[in-house]
Amino acid sequence: GFINFTSVDINQALSVYAHLVGRTVLRPAGLVGGPIVLKTQTPLTKKEAIQALDAVLALSGISLINVGDKFVKAVPVGQANQEGAPFNRQDASQLPEMGQYVTHILQVTNAKPSELQPYLQFFSKLPNAIIPIDSSGILVLRDNTENVKRMLEIIKELDVTVPAEFVNEV
Repeated sequence: GFINFTSVDINQALSVYAHLVGRTVLRPAGLVGGPIVLKTQTPLTKKEAIQALDAVLALSGISLINVGDKFVKAVPVGQANQEGAPFNRQDASQLPEMGQYVTHILQVTNAKPSELQPYLQFFSKLPNAIIPIDSSGILVLRDNTENVKRMLEIIKELDVTVPAEFVNEV
C-alpha cells in the first residue's frame, strides 16, 4: 500500500514499524526524533515499506537494531555503535539498498585493513564505524546496510593482487 506520513510523531512511526516487522520496539524514554515525513508515490510491498521506514528513521537520527526474534531497539544514531547489532555475513549483492544498522565482519586477502580504512570512511555516516584488525586481516564494518553495501563493493575493487612490474621469463 501507500504511506502518507505528513508530520507523524516518532511514537506513531515506531508503532507502524513494529506492526510491519512483527516485533516489539524497545526504546529509551528520552528518544528524540523530529516529525516523520514520508509520502510514497507508488504502492509498496511490506518489505519495501520496512526499508522506507528504516531509511526515514535513520534520516531522523534513529537507528533500528534487531535483537533476537521478537525485539528491535530504537536508539539515537550516535549510540548505535555501542549496541550489540547482530552480525551480517551477506555478500554486497544480497544487502538491500536501504535498511537497518548492521555489523559486518570481512576478511580481506590482499590489502591491509588499515590501508582500506581511509577509502571506506567516505561511505560511513557514523564515527568509528570501520575497525581494521591488521593482525588477522579483518575489517569490522558497522553502519546502515546501504553504507555497508557500498563499503563492501569498494573493498571488492580494492582488495586485489597487484600485478608485478617485472615478469620473469625463461
